[in-house]
Amino acid sequence: MATTEKKLPYLDDLDPKDLVLRNNPRTISDLESEDPEMLASIGTHGVRFPVLATPTDDGPAVIDGFTRVLGALHHQQNQVPVLLVDEAEAAAWQRLVDQWIANEHRRGLGEADKAVMIEQMALYGFDSDDIAEQLTTDVTVVKAALKVRGSAKTTSLARQHDQLDMLQLAAISEFEDDEDAYTEIVDTLHHQPAQLGHVMARRRQERETRQARDAEIQRLTSAGVTVLDASELPEASRPLSALKDAQGEALGDKVEEHQSCPGHAASVRTIYTGEARVSWHCLAWKKHGHYPRSDASGPGGEQGLSEEQKAERARARKYHPQWRAALEERRSKLQELLQRKTPPKQARQFLASALAAGDERVAKAISRGNRYARTVLGDKRIDRLATGGRRMTEDQVTMLELGLVLCAYEEAYDAEHTVSTWRSPTAADQRYFAALESWGYTLSPVEQLVLNPDSGSSSSQAA
Repeated sequence: MATTEKKLPYLDDLDPKDLVLRNNPRTISDLESEDPEMLASIGTHGVRFPVLATPTDDGPAVIDGFTRVLGALHHQQNQVPVLLVDEAEAAAWQRLVDQWIANEHRRGLGEADKAVMIEQMALYGFDSDDIAEQLTTDVTVVKAALKVRGSAKTTSLARQHDQLDMLQLAAISEFEDDEDAYTEIVDTLHHQPAQLGHVMARRRQERETRQARDAEIQRLTSAGVTVLDASELPEASRPLSALKDAQGEALGDKVEEHQSCPGHAASVRTIYTGEARVSWHCLAWKKHGHYPRSDASGPGGEQGLSEEQKAERARARKYHPQWRAALEERRSKLQELLQRKTPPKQARQFLASALAAGDERVAKAISRGNRYARTVLGDKRIDRLATGGRRMTEDQVTMLELGLVLCAYEEAYDAEHTVSTWRSPTAADQRYFAALESWGYTLSPVEQLVLNPDSGSSSSQAA
């Protein structure tokens, strides 16, 4: 029935079931997969912005606002605001509506403004779960926003860099008490934003490594052990591994017995995994009756090494931790890649080359039950593919196949020896990192060495 009782245009509250949805390809399934947050918001708050419709003999026909009507129908709501206009004037009204939406709705709030609003809701006594429910967002976003508001520096940063999301901003705020780290992060944001994730991962690892080292030093100091930095060890000192006692017994095997020696001391270092390792020393080995072992190296383990060998050790100390830090960011981006609905360019060629080359990493991962792939892709999807992948599209099958192969590479990089991949990459390593780069992943400096290992060699650096 036509709605002509009032003079057009006018605003009314109507039952969404009475609205006519014509020439609309959208479905509830579309909304559930593409815009679940909007659908959830309608469920919590209803339709706030009016639907645009024109009267017809069949009822008010929707011109704009199909998704809002579908959302209201999905949540079985019996009332939505509707602006009814003459069909001849609909185009003019549509232009006004488009302008309103572009300026008030689809532009969206900046992260800094969102953080302020969330903080204000918290001041009214709402906890993080309540706020998340009211705003139909994830509670982790709410907690991140409150962390951002606790940092004036990061709130200011949010207003300068609207490309950052709330979780990134909260992660940055964790470094504001570390001036060097914060300065590098902000500088990276300004000059190399694509490297931000890598820099933060490396700085986070350095912080954890430092904390592990400090904790071990505190433990040793509390036990009465003299702890010195490796650079503070006197010239007369030697590591116990390079000494023996008067009976010819290696002191490195008798650390507990050596604790009674006045020269007993320790130094603490961290290895690329972030673990703290203790080295034991005697600060005056001749004075305290010890003897050098002929089969052991001297201070620092570098006595007798050539300059080139020392430079190579220095490279390892520099790049091994960076390799471990890069793994965190790479796997995060890998999961994003594998959430795509369509395969990236040249995906089939990459898969074919890995299979044609007989890549042992893929074979090993398969023989172990695709352990890492199952954590990323989920057991159900892999098991479904294993039983024939019925009702799966070609794109879905390709994406799962790609996920299995890429995760096989990552599973291989869990092995400790692969920390040197940057120094001696195989053809398979180069194929993998070249593919990731072509699909939009920004390689960290140490990962770039996989594609060009000579650029980081000690000889090229010296040149």
